[in-house]
Amino acid sequence: MISGLLIVRLAVGLALILQGYAKLTRQGRRDTADYFESVGFRPGRVMAPVAGLTEFGAGALLVAGLATPLAVAGAVGILISAGVVNGANGYWNANGGAEYPIVLGFTAAALAFTGPGSASIDELLGWSTPTTATSVAAVVVGALASGPILLRRRTQRSVPSSDAPTITAGVH
Repeated sequence: MISGLLIVRLAVGLALILQGYAKLTRQGRRDTADYFESVGFRPGRVMAPVAGLTEFGAGALLVAGLATPLAVAGAVGILISAGVVNGANGYWNANGGAEYPIVLGFTAAALAFTGPGSASIDELLGWSTPTTATSVAAVVVGALASGPILLRRRTQRSVPSSDAPTITAGVH
């Protein structure tokens, strides 16, 4: 039987897999590294594959319904970072805002509390019924994991870099 939780896991998991895969291709690594550098995530060439592997791995685990708390922690961590960066553009996704990572992040977090459902590997292993402690821990670990990355970004953004792109007011 296909459950609503399977559909949610597939939607969130496949979105993360595709985002991660895009960052792991040769051109994707370059483009992501350049983007990361431009928004203060340095070194971009290191951060791009780390982000790509985290997204891909969390997505694959969600699709399989395996180690759901770990998958949620990875998804929440990466999506908080994306939401903070995109938040500079406002809320709406159409304007490059934080809407997409916020919705995806909250949906992933909800899976920590519902569990992966009956159509999952976790169910086969007897791990599909989450406890409040594991649910909260998954979300908190994900949130805490984004902290050092965001703090590092903030610190680096405050230090001028000769490699950073120069933005001049009024020039696009």
